[in-house]
Amino acid sequence: MRFVKKELCKKGLLLFLLLIVKVNAATIWVSLGVYDFTDDISKEFYKYGQSFRVSCDFGQISALKLSATTGGSFSNVPYHGDDHEMFILPLLLSWKYFLWSEQSKIYPVIGSGAGIYAKMDHNEYFPKKRYSFTYGYHFTSGLNYKISNRLTSKFEMRYNILISPGTEDINSSGFDVLLGIGFLF
Repeated sequence: MRFVKKELCKKGLLLFLLLIVKVNAATIWVSLGVYDFTDDISKEFYKYGQSFRVSCDFGQISALKLSATTGGSFSNVPYHGDDHEMFILPLLLSWKYFLWSEQSKIYPVIGSGAGIYAKMDHNEYFPKKRYSFTYGYHFTSGLNYKISNRLTSKFEMRYNILISPGTEDINSSGFDVLLGIGFLF
């Protein structure tokens, strides 16, 4: 099982890198932000998580672009004197629609997509690590600000709906609130 997980992660990273290398006029995004869990039980255990994302926008058709994203979210909260940690590692494929022309200085973006997520839940109080893979969907909206022809900043909110793989798994759905910078290659 561990071998399968490792191979899936390797193949996902390889696919992401191939998309970056093979696509002309791609925009590479680096974003940082906060992951806000929407489930009450998740909020009690994890509060908020720190997030980082690396994305590649490619394959533009009119005002529509495809995007591949990876990164991670991490939460570390004290629990009965020990640390309770949660890691979420996504591999997402999305479409983005630019509501105004990208030639504008400021332009809003909406989109959605699907992905797979690797999760690790570690609690030192209960000496147990829980690993799981799940899938999910996301809806995104944001506002991009063009700094120059090759540099753009963005504010993005992404709602992630994660489908729990088992009945004992905590619902990890939540909002990503991200600030990022994009480089056009």
